[in-house]
Amino acid sequence: MAESDESKSKVVSVETVSFIDLCKEFGTPRYVKVDVEGCEIMVAKQLFSLDEKPPFVSFETSKRLYAGIFAWLYVAGYKKFQLVNQLNNLDRKTEENQTLVEGKKIDYQFTKFSSGFFGNDLPNNKWLSYEEALTRYLKYKELKTIDNLELALGWLDVHASL
Repeated sequence: MAESDESKSKVVSVETVSFIDLCKEFGTPRYVKVDVEGCEIMVAKQLFSLDEKPPFVSFETSKRLYAGIFAWLYVAGYKKFQLVNQLNNLDRKTEENQTLVEGKKIDYQFTKFSSGFFGNDLPNNKWLSYEEALTRYLKYKELKTIDNLELALGWLDVHASL
């Protein structure tokens, strides 16, 4: 078996649990980051069934066409969306002793593989409606189809808020 970048891999069986069952056992989290390599839509669908939903969620959306994630988030009650290009995390750094809305003072440089800011710490002026976010996402995917190397670098996370 080989990955898309031609590196070798092997199939490993692991026990799984649904997002709904995790919430039943441990309670509803304040923030959920979903990056499960092609199965993100399965988690997005489960949000609809939860009585108590996480106030903030983010999903990686760049591997395939994930317009369905937006729809499931919307019907689950999420009304504000942000698209964050994860390639830009290399430049994301808090100002020294910056007080973030979540209440903690930090001096931190996000690493290459971190997701960066989330929730109320995302820029307040970049929240979009469902329609605006979906339109921008589809334009981004179109650019990736045309020229993945220059026009649409990176990969996107979609953040959503109730």
